[in-house]
Amino acid sequence: MNHALKSAFCAYRLLIRAGDLLQPLVLVLLRLWIAHVFFSSGLTKIAPVRTTTNS
Repeated sequence: MNHALKSAFCAYRLLIRAGDLLQPLVLVLLRLWIAHVFFSSGLTKIAPVRTTTNS
């Protein structure tokens, strides 16, 4: 294997390792964001009509 290909392979392995380490954090952040969307939607549904429509 030549030097350029070996360097590219090492960079790829490092990228895959970083992705494996960051995946749980990204998934938690995504789940929290989706939970916030659903929570905000629920608050809108139980809010009085006057506050929902800003009249």
